[in-house]
Amino acid sequence: DKNHTENSSNAEYMGGPFRFLDMSAAKFEQAAELIKAHGSNLSNDQLLNLYALYKQATVGDNDSDDRPGFFNPTGRAKFDAWKAQHGKSHDAAKHEYVELVCSLIPDHAASLH
Repeated sequence: DKNHTENSSNAEYMGGPFRFLDMSAAKFEQAAELIKAHGSNLSNDQLLNLYALYKQATVGDNDSDDRPGFFNPTGRAKFDAWKAQHGKSHDAAKHEYVELVCSLIPDHAASLH
């Protein structure tokens, strides 16, 4: 329950019900590092999907109406891809990001399973 969590010691907190979330966050960060190191051969669509999930996982919903202009096609594509993730929770976006990384670079992502 919430009060028990707030009153728990730090050691109990880290070993309690939130331990799984910490492990998911670690996997998410590891997946992001793997993409930086091994994702140079990915298509623009794959990179856009990764970008959108990363932004949704780390920032949340794109509530901006300030879509980049016609002369910034890369910015528009990123904006639209992130906007398409609207409503997805941080945890769901992290999970999808890790799964996508595993599917795109399976030889390097074995440690994420």
